[in-house]
Amino acid sequence: MVIRAYADDHGIAGDDFKMFRAFLGILDNEWLQHVAKRDKAAAPAEADPSSS
Repeated sequence: MVIRAYADDHGIAGDDFKMFRAFLGILDNEWLQHVAKRDKAAAPAEADPSSS
């Protein structure tokens, strides 16, 4: 709903809206991958069995 409201407010419609949503999906996936890598790197090594 928020994406649709933003698009409506900024005159993004039709095929442009489809591309806009696809672009936001790509950005979201990249961000989620970045956060997962960052969080994994920051996690303590206690779960690593080779560290014993």
